[in-house]
Amino acid sequence: METSKIKTEYSPISQRKPGRAIQFDWSFTNNMEVCRRIGILQERKRFHDEFLEKLNFKCPFPLKSTRNLTKKDFIAQLHEFEKNCSVEPCGCILVSVSSHGVIRKTEEHADDNDVERYEDFILTYPERNEFSKDFKEEGVSIREIVNIFKNTRKGVPKIFFIQACRGKHEDNKIDLGIETKGDVPVPYTFPAMHVPSEDKMVFSPPCIEDSVIVFSTPIGYVSGFNSKQGSHVWTILLDKFTTLCKNAKPINLLDLLRETNNELAKDNTQFIGNVVYKPLLSVCHCLTKHIIFE
Repeated sequence: METSKIKTEYSPISQRKPGRAIQFDWSFTNNMEVCRRIGILQERKRFHDEFLEKLNFKCPFPLKSTRNLTKKDFIAQLHEFEKNCSVEPCGCILVSVSSHGVIRKTEEHADDNDVERYEDFILTYPERNEFSKDFKEEGVSIREIVNIFKNTRKGVPKIFFIQACRGKHEDNKIDLGIETKGDVPVPYTFPAMHVPSEDKMVFSPPCIEDSVIVFSTPIGYVSGFNSKQGSHVWTILLDKFTTLCKNAKPINLLDLLRETNNELAKDNTQFIGNVVYKPLLSVCHCLTKHIIFE
């Protein structure tokens, strides 16, 4: 009996079996004017036009603004998208979330030696127009986001792009300098962040089968981004994707991410305003095959 050839790639995205994607944008205030968010809007449009559409991803819902959604509404939107992926033809699932972010201790101790366990959270809009202590009411863990798709389309790859800071908030403030009036930076204060010493910390990202999570920065760092310039790492990612497309060859997602990091690693640190950040993607995956874009 002839042994079947083992497939090393997920089924390619096609017109008959398109990918499905949803994007969640961010805004630092509830009604920030378009002119003050031009970098965000241009970046989101480019991601849609030059990445999603080119790869045959369908976006069944309009761009959502994470920072204008309450936690309840944000989770409801994710469930609605998951349902769409379940009932419509779907060859790949992609969720892109941009927001403020924190890491938060989830247990007093993990196992032994007073080690602290931390998880990533993105922040939604507060129900009562002011944030709760330690953002507990507004935080949605990346684990909760990913697990919504745990049983969706078994064997179909799931990609999560997370643009958010990944530090622990402190009581003292730092000036992010992310808003401007004309050419003059206007201080935007937010709690300073730090990460516990490595020997006192346990961090394990969520994982479901056939998934890859792409964080815009390593744990412990702010995310290099501002409203007028957009995101440095996403810009490099899209630039690298555009370059690879010119070769007219299939693109392996993990190779694309690796090439992006090779480019980002040329600069050890970057500045946006007075924010120092680490220009490096942090990638966690549980893929059993390659994701190939044709």
